[in-house]
This record gives sequence, structure tokens and C-alpha cells, in this order.
Amino acid sequence: MAIIIPVLIFFSIKNLDFSETKESTTLVKQTSKKDAIKIAENEQIKASLFENSIEVIVKSTLKTSSTVVYAINENGEKGNLLGQVSTVGIYAFSTTNSIKGIVIFDEIKQTEITKLRF
Repeated sequence: MAIIIPVLIFFSIKNLDFSETKESTTLVKQTSKKDAIKIAENEQIKASLFENSIEVIVKSTLKTSSTVVYAINENGEKGNLLGQVSTVGIYAFSTTNSIKGIVIFDEIKQTEITKLRF
């Protein structure tokens, strides 16, 4: 009995084809990259503004644990809170395409880490 169950599991997943899923995921990523309205970049981060979202790529460690992303409004001031970033990686936040940039801000120390304008 202990041998039969693993053998049945093996044969049940043996012929599954995951290649279609990989292709569609790649297509979605490529399509979303083409639709960027505005892009801005500095040494620490890169931001791409899309129609309904913004993608923030953190390229280097920010050295703070309470780092948040704010939108810059029309007056050039810190506006709506978009979300939190923590480590190197890619982050996506929902927003409108009317923002003028982003501010990476340390909430505990109340200091601006970096700012990008579109």
C-alpha cells in the first residue's frame, strides 16, 4: 500500500503540460511593459507608470524597515500613500496616471529617502 500511492501520484501528474502557462505569463509581462506611460529612474529605484498602476523596482537595499511609497501630486508635494517596500525587488501599486512622481519615505525617521518625477 505504501508503494502503490506514490506510484499512482507519479502517474497522475506525469503527463501534465505546463508549457502553455509559461507562454501566457511571458506574454502578459511583455504586453504590460509596452504600455508604460512614463518611466523614471535613479541609482536606487526605477518607476514605470501605467494606465491603472505603477511598478516600482527597488535596485539597492534601502536600509530602513519602514519604507513607504507616496505619490507626488500636481503641487509637487507628498500625496496619496501607494504602499510599502522592504527589500530589493519589483512592487506594483494601483493608482491613476495623473501622479507626477513618487517619494520613497521612511515613516519612523520621517525622512525622504529618494524622489522620482515623471
